[in-house]
Amino acid sequence: MHQFIADQLAGKYADDDRRALFAAFVSLAQSHHEAILVMAGQERLIASAFALFRPMVEVAYRGLFVGLMAKTCAKSCEGRAARETESHSPLLSASQHPK
Repeated sequence: MHQFIADQLAGKYADDDRRALFAAFVSLAQSHHEAILVMAGQERLIASAFALFRPMVEVAYRGLFVGLMAKTCAKSCEGRAARETESHSPLLSASQHPK
């Protein structure tokens, strides 16, 4: 299964921090998943396998956020910050130069 996913994701991508972080999260999720399968195969390590389940789900969600949502959220935050600065600029200039 892991090789199938790796084959689907193989290729050339633009080199930026967001994509590198996304790839790191996907790699970590795959590693956790493989470790869970290995430990679950040995009956005495079932509890350890379940202990890795939550970190695997968390890293998968973080990876999806970075890969799909972070750019959209950053743009909306930048726009909101610019609007707030513009709306407060008359107040700021008045407080810097009192009459």
